[in-house]
Amino acid sequence: MRGDLRIASARAPYRRAGLAWATREPLSLYIRDLDGPRLLVLVQDPVLSVSLEAADGKVTQLRYEAGETAGVYADLIGSFPELPVESVAAEPDLVADALHEVASKLSLAGFASIDDLIQAHAERRDQAELHERKITVLTETLAKRDAEIARQKVAAAKAPKTPKGPAAPDSPST
Repeated sequence: MRGDLRIASARAPYRRAGLAWATREPLSLYIRDLDGPRLLVLVQDPVLSVSLEAADGKVTQLRYEAGETAGVYADLIGSFPELPVESVAAEPDLVADALHEVASKLSLAGFASIDDLIQAHAERRDQAELHERKITVLTETLAKRDAEIARQKVAAAKAPKTPKGPAAPDSPST
């Protein structure tokens, strides 16, 4: 489709301007899905490579030029037509296939629904936060213990030493 952006990231995972790359695979989206400021941020980012398929089918690498503003990119976005809602509705098989693929991947991962996936993610996040808190408390406790041991060693080193003399006559010798 004309007006498609392909945005590749040299790093993964990576987030910028509300988009996320879990892998280094490029994201594809229609240029009108963005606004001028977001597109400017993406084009300025040296980690990202942004290319645009123009109306004539020519693919162009978008590069930031000094002094360009979000308005320049807003004008570029405005030069492409909005997608009619019917374009998605006109291809129900593609939508159905995509939904079936998502459902299959969820099932293979052991989830009955997207809600189950979200719940599992929330539980894992909560467990990770609890684990982090435990590590923090343990680290603080060990630091206090180490400080107390060091304090005791310093105090023992400063304490006067009592010399050992000859054993008293009424005490058994060893």
